[in-house]
Amino acid sequence: MKKLQQGFTLVEIMIVVAIIGILAAIAIPNFVRNRNQSQAKACISNMRQISTACENYLTENNLSADAVTALNNDGWKTQVVGTDNYIKVLPVCAAGGTYTVTADADTGVKVECNKTAKEPKHILPENATAATPST
Repeated sequence: MKKLQQGFTLVEIMIVVAIIGILAAIAIPNFVRNRNQSQAKACISNMRQISTACENYLTENNLSADAVTALNNDGWKTQVVGTDNYIKVLPVCAAGGTYTVTADADTGVKVECNKTAKEPKHILPENATAATPST
């Protein structure tokens, strides 16, 4: 009577592990790159929302010096964010960054994320020319 072979040989298991390793080596960097790109796009969308809300606040207050001063530092969070204000919930950077707003009566509102050094950069397109040095 012949003995039936049960299970897998060591070579078969090693081949399967090697194939899984190759697939992981291809998939993981793509996953990380796509996650970083989506975080940057979400951050840019949040900055656009903050910028629009701050500009609406300034327009409603006739661009007064008091209104401009109220937006600088973290003042924009109390003036623009709230259930009765322009943004109901404070936007949060998906990559863990924090937003800063600088308002000026001449140049308008500039919103920045502290993750601008990370690739892909968290920079609003309208602020990109000011952030990159000209040659």
